[in-house]
Amino acid sequence: WCVGGVDSSASPSLERARKFADKLSCNAVLETTLHRYKERVGGKMTAKEPASVAFEYRLLAMPDGKVLCQDSFDAEQQSLMGNLLSFREGTGGSLTWLTAEEFMTKGLRNRLGKCSYLAEEK
Repeated sequence: WCVGGVDSSASPSLERARKFADKLSCNAVLETTLHRYKERVGGKMTAKEPASVAFEYRLLAMPDGKVLCQDSFDAEQQSLMGNLLSFREGTGGSLTWLTAEEFMTKGLRNRLGKCSYLAEEK
């Protein structure tokens, strides 16, 4: 595994990923884009405004840039009573109001867990 960060404004996505992978001798690069990160207003039990996050990711094989998997997450936490049909997605699987960090972590785990290249072995 190779972990690191790069300036997303430096060069086009695939070129930047190739340089990063070459520098660290990686055979794949996980590219993420955060579109929205809005913190909840209020506490764990009563929030005036819920946490809201949106991101996308792509796992790229190097050096060819083939997309191994990709997904996105765009959600605002909802109350349990306000969204019974999609409890896990809309509430983050929680009965309390989450911080944006907690909500994003749950979303990341859910989405990355769907990628066979990134899923934990059982």
